[in-house]
Amino acid sequence: MTDIYMLRELEQIKAIADPLRLKILHLLSEKSMTTKQVAEQIGENVNKLYHHVETLESVGLIKLTHTKPNRGTLEKYYKAVAKHFTLSPVLFEVRLDTDEEKASTTELTFSSALQATLSELKESLDKKLIKPVNTHHFFQRLQIQTSKEKAAKLQAQFEAWIAECEKANQKNGEHLYGVTATFYPIASPKKND
Repeated sequence: MTDIYMLRELEQIKAIADPLRLKILHLLSEKSMTTKQVAEQIGENVNKLYHHVETLESVGLIKLTHTKPNRGTLEKYYKAVAKHFTLSPVLFEVRLDTDEEKASTTELTFSSALQATLSELKESLDKKLIKPVNTHHFFQRLQIQTSKEKAAKLQAQFEAWIAECEKANQKNGEHLYGVTATFYPIASPKKND
C-alpha cells in the first residue's frame, strides 16, 4: 500500500462520487476486510455492497489481498491501494474555449497540486522524516514587494532552480523528495505591520 494515490481517470472520480463507496474506501484504507465486515461496520446490507466493492476494484482503488476458506465459502479480503487519495492535474488538461472555464481549471489544478503537497507533508511528518533540525527539507512562505524588473530577475532565477531540480531527478536515486513551488503576483497585497 502506498501513502498517496493520484486519481488519474474519470472512472475513478465517478466511483468515489458515491458517498457509500467513499465510506467503503475509507474503511479499507485502514485495514483489509471482507465485504461482510465492511457492511457490519457501516450498518448496511451486505448484498447492497457487493456491487460497490466490485466497482472500486474494477477502477483500481481497492485490491484483493487474500482469501480464506470459511464454512464451504471463500472469504475475499480487500484493501485500499493507498491511505490518501488526491486528484491528478492531468484530469483537467483539456482544451477549453472560454476564459471562465480556463480560470476554473487553473484553480482546480493548483488546488490538486497543493492538496497532494499537504498529503505528502502530513505523511512525512507522521513518519518523522521531517524534523526541526533536518537539513534536507525546507519550507518558506513570504511576500516580496519589489520592482517589476527585480521580480523578472527573481522569476528567471526561480525557473533556473526548477530546471536544476528536474536535472537532479534520477530513477536510481536513494530518496524521493517533493518540490512544490510557485512565483506569482498578488492581487491585493497586504502590508506587513
